[in-house]
Amino acid sequence: MKRDIVIILITIITLAIIYLFTLRGLIYIHTNEFKKAKFFVEYLPSSFPLDPESQLWNKLKIQKVHLFPQSARIPYGTDERDIFVRAAYNDSEVVFILEYEDSTKNVGGFVNPDAAAILFVKKNSPETKQMMGYGAKANIWHWLADRNFQKYKQGKKYINVVRELIAQGPGTQIEMTVQNVKGKGIYKNGKWKIVFKRELKSKYEDEFELGPGIPFEIAFAQWEGQKMESFSKKSISILRTLIWERK
Repeated sequence: MKRDIVIILITIITLAIIYLFTLRGLIYIHTNEFKKAKFFVEYLPSSFPLDPESQLWNKLKIQKVHLFPQSARIPYGTDERDIFVRAAYNDSEVVFILEYEDSTKNVGGFVNPDAAAILFVKKNSPETKQMMGYGAKANIWHWLADRNFQKYKQGKKYINVVRELIAQGPGTQIEMTVQNVKGKGIYKNGKWKIVFKRELKSKYEDEFELGPGIPFEIAFAQWEGQKMESFSKKSISILRTLIWERK
């Protein structure tokens, strides 16, 4: 009996050690990737439509962003995924176009709505704690497929498709008093294509001003409604340095 207990304890300790070394390795990999990661926003002297299928977006380079399961807080994410992002700015606005595969279109009902988000945090801020900021203010643009459906299919024009949030850590996110981010998503051929658009200049005290010369980092998140993902159950990217290009 005592021998069995000893064997069980040795097994538990061994597994714990393996887990810690594995986690240390993952942190090392993610940290190295973080140090090298950049995200580019191209200058495009044109007005920006909200149409996700606009031919204008074909002028922009596609940037592949890998997402990891959220692992800082329960419920954890479960999947690694890839999203493909284009981004541009002109003299007054910035636009991001996200595209990714999703086998089902979920706009609410018996399952959670599909969703995607972009986070901005000032460069060299404290650790972001998985997309919600930590010890430093973060701005989050949170697109939701149910709001998208209500606005563009049901004609509820007053609906904000994108929630513009402030956060300083998990559970601290609140909606800004003034909502300035516009958005629109289209689901076709097993893919979501989503446009996020906002003026570069801020209109609210806690809203970041964006543009060249302002050092920021950016991250992305995605939720699959069919898998009942919401809140912390999501897939997220590492932070990337935001680079404003002007050729």
